[in-house]
Amino acid sequence: MNKKELYSFFSYCEKISDSRNYAAYTESDPIWTGQREALYANGIIPGLYREKDEKLFSLISQPCDHKELIRLLSIEVKEYNNSELTRLAQKYGTFRVLSEVKEPLLKWVADYNYLLAFPMYRSKEDMLASSAPERVLSYVYVYLAYNLYRKKNEMKNCYSGEQPNTEALYKNVFDKSSEFRAWGLLPVDEIRKFDSQNDPVRLYDSSLDKTIFLNMPRPLAGVLDELYKKHYIGNFAIRSCDFYIYDGVNCMGSLLEALEKGRIFSWDFEKLPDVTRLYSAEYEDCLWIKVEGSDITFEELCKDFHEDGEFVVTQMIHLQHVGNTITHLDHEYIFYDLENYDERIYNVGVKGEGRKRVKTFKIDRSTIPMDYQCKMYKDDKEVLVPFIFFVLNNYFEHKELLEEYFHDILRI
Repeated sequence: MNKKELYSFFSYCEKISDSRNYAAYTESDPIWTGQREALYANGIIPGLYREKDEKLFSLISQPCDHKELIRLLSIEVKEYNNSELTRLAQKYGTFRVLSEVKEPLLKWVADYNYLLAFPMYRSKEDMLASSAPERVLSYVYVYLAYNLYRKKNEMKNCYSGEQPNTEALYKNVFDKSSEFRAWGLLPVDEIRKFDSQNDPVRLYDSSLDKTIFLNMPRPLAGVLDELYKKHYIGNFAIRSCDFYIYDGVNCMGSLLEALEKGRIFSWDFEKLPDVTRLYSAEYEDCLWIKVEGSDITFEELCKDFHEDGEFVVTQMIHLQHVGNTITHLDHEYIFYDLENYDERIYNVGVKGEGRKRVKTFKIDRSTIPMDYQCKMYKDDKEVLVPFIFFVLNNYFEHKELLEEYFHDILRI
């Protein structure tokens, strides 16, 4: 495999990763749509593979150095053996001892972790039956080599004193005696307000109308913010995350653990993104929400999916609304063939057209308030929930994902 081409590819990946990370804290992004974000749910390399990226496909068409791949796999094994999860498994006698990395490598990778070749292959059996084993190993090599490159690069970024974007922003603002000129730190004051509530923590500079993300753990930021406001701290200055500078006030926080893309529900419908995807402990257990004008569609996918003959069956609830009022509501069963369903897990654009949908009810010309209070039981207690949640909760299996999505309007 051409090393120069490989490292050029890593730089290319970093630009894509930076673009994706930056877009995660915006309301919407023309490049990182919900559909594209879903393709990258498992990382940059799997995302590029799903997009059939020419640079990646060029690399994996070249055979890799097996000695180098053994070295990378050995690093993986060492990290696995030293992990907290492995130590816990040892304690309870369920530790899986990994054999030394050796040829034949395809079999070793398949036995150790066939998901290193995901999404090229989704099972150990399919991987072992590959008609192009060297291409599989080259993919695994690129995947592991890029992960190692990223780890090293992240450490270099932590140690770097360069802040070109921040320097450009404050070129004519601070004098020579300032903390910024001495240490590259931005002062917290009446102009630059410290926000420790959002994650990442950030400053909003009212003089420039810019939000600047900061390099500080949120728990520590919360305590320091409290001490600063109580006047235990006189002067407070902090380094920026140079790449993450946004126009205006940016309050977009880290997504909830279950929320992969989009944002949770609010009554401000104009702020709902086109696509939201939530997932549970099993990635294939997920909830998709698609917003198109006055139409909102909810579709639930399950790892242990329901079948009808040769088709996978999902549930979909569709509504139309005017403001807070539901004017149309229906529930359907959707049918996918297996190949389309595999793709649907990651791509909201895939439609279930295995056979005609089955509609179980349909309401038109209605004026139902979305927040109409309905009684239900949770933990043996009677609670009141909005009608929109009540309907979905009656059909969908992943109750925890519904509660995550409607978190801000529930009182349960």
